[in-house]
Amino acid sequence: MVFFLLAGDAAGAFEPVYAGWAAGGAWNGYGTVLRSIDSGKTWVRQGAGQIGNINLNGVFAVDTDTGWLVGAAEGGYASIYHTGDGGATWQRKGSADPGAADYLPNVELSKVHAAGIHVWAVGSGGTILHSDDGGQTWTNRYPAWYGTVYLQGVYALDNKTVWVTGDIKDGYATILKTTDGGQTWTRQSGGDVGETPYLLGISAADSDTAWAVGHYFIVLKTTDGGKTWTKDPNFGGEGDANEVYAVNPSTVWVATDNEVVWSTDGGLTWNHSSAHGLSGAIAFMGISAVSDRQAWTSFNFSDQFIAATDDGGATWTKIEQLNGEELPDMNNISFATRPLNPFPWHLVVPALTGK
Repeated sequence: MVFFLLAGDAAGAFEPVYAGWAAGGAWNGYGTVLRSIDSGKTWVRQGAGQIGNINLNGVFAVDTDTGWLVGAAEGGYASIYHTGDGGATWQRKGSADPGAADYLPNVELSKVHAAGIHVWAVGSGGTILHSDDGGQTWTNRYPAWYGTVYLQGVYALDNKTVWVTGDIKDGYATILKTTDGGQTWTRQSGGDVGETPYLLGISAADSDTAWAVGHYFIVLKTTDGGKTWTKDPNFGGEGDANEVYAVNPSTVWVATDNEVVWSTDGGLTWNHSSAHGLSGAIAFMGISAVSDRQAWTSFNFSDQFIAATDDGGATWTKIEQLNGEELPDMNNISFATRPLNPFPWHLVVPALTGK
């Protein structure tokens, strides 16, 4: 007997399908969180009656069911929301009680990232919030001497190794790294970091390779764990590079003020979405990807939209409305890296014939 493994059918029904969220501004009385379970083709809004009337700045999909949101403070403490059921319910974490184990300061949060149950959120006032139990308790891990720095990027490689980026201090952008879960931090300033006024996003492919992006379209890369950072000579000019996502050491996607750029050779050459029909005035704010072919981006400030590509950026599909209404500012986007259908194959067993 011969068995056959088939990858999908003529309609592509067995192709990997990804789930994710997009976060945006307050809209019709509550912060915007949109959910897709078909790789960004369609979206539904979540959080009615659960999320406050605030702008949501950051989102991270831990897996297909687990997600985190952060945004403007409300009720005297930072806003952090969590779901463990695919967004059917969103629960606010923390409290305004300084004596409580889940106390959160009254600050705006810009980004959130997680490695399992270890959750990190950064924002104004040099805030670096950390939970090692899935959000039940929180500790502010910020170095005291960075209390005036607005932090805008965070990436947790694992439960110990975390990078944080932010505004200028002592004349150049902030890059902080911990390898002991936030007990101690080292400021990284080697190479071209000193030329950068501020850094808005960071993403690591592994323990050695990471990317940081920021003002004047600066794209920095390290291949030695951050001891030295090298500025990509192909970038520069007015505006910002707002967010970065490294799929692996070769493939990296960057959201800038007027386009998405990506590289599949570690930054030696770059592709531009403006050459493929996707551009804007200001600004592409979020970027998420699972490969060199499939990526998603969010856009705010004017003609707000979400866009997706599944052919390596050759074409992009834009979503500008939901239920007939124009989208609000869309600030961030995140898709789980494991698909909803992790085994896109089916088994065919031929019928037995003869004696």
